[in-house]
Amino acid sequence: QQQQPQQQHQQPQQQQQSGQGGESSSYVLSVTGCKHDVVGDIVNGVFSMTTTTNHGRPVYKKNTKTAAGLEVHMYFWDDRDGAAFHGWYFGQKVGGDEVWAYHPNKTAVTPPSSGWQVPYDGPVDHALSISQHKGRCRGRRRTARRRRRGRRRRRGEAAGRWLLRTRWAAADAAAA
Repeated sequence: QQQQPQQQHQQPQQQQQSGQGGESSSYVLSVTGCKHDVVGDIVNGVFSMTTTTNHGRPVYKKNTKTAAGLEVHMYFWDDRDGAAFHGWYFGQKVGGDEVWAYHPNKTAVTPPSSGWQVPYDGPVDHALSISQHKGRCRGRRRTARRRRRGRRRRRGEAAGRWLLRTRWAAADAAAA
């Protein structure tokens, strides 16, 4: 029974500003390396850019829910509620009270690749890394495709050996 972090970083609830809330395959972010016992399982994973923005920056949503069934979003919050709230967040919902990680960068158009505080009011987790990819994240699909291609090659080689053995056997039988 894992405890859910209840960091209460007070932010007024804010509706997402544009779009319909759907997901897009424009940009994919891979979050890796977070070592925090609870937060690591929540924030590590693949996030897709949604069609919505918040405070003029894109919103990202984790492609899978957490073990507890929570959705995880990565979003930007500007200084309309004070300079202390300005920056990038990992949270259950955009502008919600429950947030797990924070980055104070005020100028980044996309989530910063490193320097995240985990939990949001804790120290910087130097192992947490965010990498950005254009298009869908195809790592698993590409790996599976290579695996199938390798199997076909091995089958082809085996079939080639069988064919050679059959020809040799036929040649030996004709010579005898």
